Amino acid sequence: MYMRITWGKTFTAGGMETLPPDILDLSRFKPQGLQSRWVARDAADPENYYSVTVFDTLENLDGWENSRAYLEDYLPAVTRHLVGSHSSSVCKIEVGASSLPGAR
Repeated sequence: MYMRITWGKTFTAGGMETLPPDILDLSRFKPQGLQSRWVARDAADPENYYSVTVFDTLENLDGWENSRAYLEDYLPAVTRHLVGSHSSSVCKIEVGASSLPGAR
């Protein structure tokens, strides 16, 4: 599995609340191979957000990020609520919660 982690800043401390709920929910786009997604706000600096998206394969992650839905619908809708720099990394998941002792 592969994970894309993005850090960025919203316009205001309440910036995440200004995003339409359907934009934060990728299920309406139905990206192939999407396993899970979290969007979180930094507890120490509420203008910072983190988005973690997990896909079953690198090909499916790349397919989503190169899709028309991502480039023309999703990305423009989200980025208009963000400001300044951001950073993204794609990681191969080596150990997951299911690999930990006692995990379900």
